Amino acid sequence: MEIDTDKMILFFLILSSIFVLLIGLVLVIVLMTSVPYPDLGRCKSEEYFLDPNDKKKKKFASLLSTPEVQLSVIVPSYNEEKRLPIMMDECLGYLESRKVSRLSRYL
Repeated sequence: MEIDTDKMILFFLILSSIFVLLIGLVLVIVLMTSVPYPDLGRCKSEEYFLDPNDKKKKKFASLLSTPEVQLSVIVPSYNEEKRLPIMMDECLGYLESRKVSRLSRYL
């Protein structure tokens, strides 16, 4: 039994073109039916939070509002009265160098 190479090449070309067309069709269907950002609407009660410091309702920040940079450093310091001032000096020195080198800011 002899295999005709021209027919075999033609068969694989047709098969690969059908596969590419199917992949393209799936991609077009996905792009046409998908929504880029879902509507994540909030209820009025979800737009505010109760500030524990002054017991007033404050509005949550939006994802579209201007970002703020804040840093909280939590230092476990049980029975470390001698090491804590040295560590704080090193930490503040590092943050000061980053502030100057990267023009970042911290609180």
